[in-house]
Amino acid sequence: MLLIVGTVRLPAENLERAKPAMRAMVQASRAEPGCLEYAMPRMCWCRA
Repeated sequence: MLLIVGTVRLPAENLERAKPAMRAMVQASRAEPGCLEYAMPRMCWCRA
């Protein structure tokens, strides 16, 4: 199994604007051959 973990940091006020791009990235990744799961869990936006 190959597990790739990443971090996306953006100001909280840009989250809604970023959601369409994030959804598109999830959909494109899930469509790739061999992809069993791709998830972008909601993160805690309270960190500085």
